[in-house]
Amino acid sequence: MDAFTGEIRLFPYYNYSGVENWCQCDGRQLSIRQYQELATVIGDLYGGDRINYFNVPDLRGAAAMGAGIGIMPVGTSQQPLTPRTVGQKVGARTSDVTQNYMPAHTHIVNAATYTNSQNVDVPTVETVPSSPFGVKVYGPLNASDTAAAMGLATIGLSGSASPAVIPLNNMQPCLQIYQYYICLRGVYPLRS
Repeated sequence: MDAFTGEIRLFPYYNYSGVENWCQCDGRQLSIRQYQELATVIGDLYGGDRINYFNVPDLRGAAAMGAGIGIMPVGTSQQPLTPRTVGQKVGARTSDVTQNYMPAHTHIVNAATYTNSQNVDVPTVETVPSSPFGVKVYGPLNASDTAAAMGLATIGLSGSASPAVIPLNNMQPCLQIYQYYICLRGVYPLRS
């Protein structure tokens, strides 16, 4: 089967480089003079100066995605798709997870029954709040009451990170096939 100039294929072979008329989609620069047919098909969609060189797409570690205007059919209740143009790079390998992305949640405050022999005056990482018998420090929260916020140091953060921003891997489940290649010289596609 003949390939079209500019056609991109995914090859399952370990190393297909060096095969005539195919080039790995690794973002490399090619000479317009040497590859005129491909230059007229893809132009500077993936980079280039339009005079001496152009770039092939860089699909290393990326998933190919179709382009489109992003409009949903009339009568659907779904969110409209985001418009994408050919050659547009989107997404990121990682995202920074900060406190702004944390959903609302609760932390439990533990307390212990008072035992005079084991209580200490200075809290440590091994102690929890405890009050002596006869001292009533806890009560129900009535609908008319206003809950008092605890100081930030009362309950420590769950886990710790330094720095406070944690990169989260965005990679989708995948199977390594090998690499995308672009046809340098093949059947020249006719434009309608």
